[in-house]
Amino acid sequence: MLKLVKGFGHGESVGRQRHAVKGSNTWEILSGCRSGAIRALWLADIDLFEAVGDHELVREALEAVPFLVVQTINDNPCIPYASVVLPLAAPAEQDGTYVNVERRVQRFDRVIVAPGQAKPAWLVCWELAMKISPRSPYFHADDVFAEIVRSVPTFAELSYDGLEGEGIRLATRGRVH
Repeated sequence: MLKLVKGFGHGESVGRQRHAVKGSNTWEILSGCRSGAIRALWLADIDLFEAVGDHELVREALEAVPFLVVQTINDNPCIPYASVVLPLAAPAEQDGTYVNVERRVQRFDRVIVAPGQAKPAWLVCWELAMKISPRSPYFHADDVFAEIVRSVPTFAELSYDGLEGEGIRLATRGRVH
């Protein structure tokens, strides 16, 4: 199916196969922000000044991009450039799952309540998606995991409740003791 997509770093829209769209690397994105080719940027829990060695490029890109969202747990030097700052809940302040480098899917439970208006990243993304295209909402991290199980074949036999303890290694599909 052909989908109309905006070329990353290019001024015109082009028809391309959805799977054929190549993403841009960090330097291409920052250069696109600096040149005006990219008009909006969302930083998800990253300090670009720490992550990218070229501080001049980062500063120029953040100054030039017309709309900048900074979603973060901690204060960082990108915040003064932001159009919008979204407080992000820390891992101890949310329920969820992750996959570690061993391909082990593990579950974590909230230990403390998130301060102020901080929210889990999945909830912020879901709220934005609901504004773009209303549908049935997710209410908890297990709803998100159920969607992953439905959509990603590698996760097909997993369940949120079955991830307690040390979790499940995807490569073996068996409980790891």
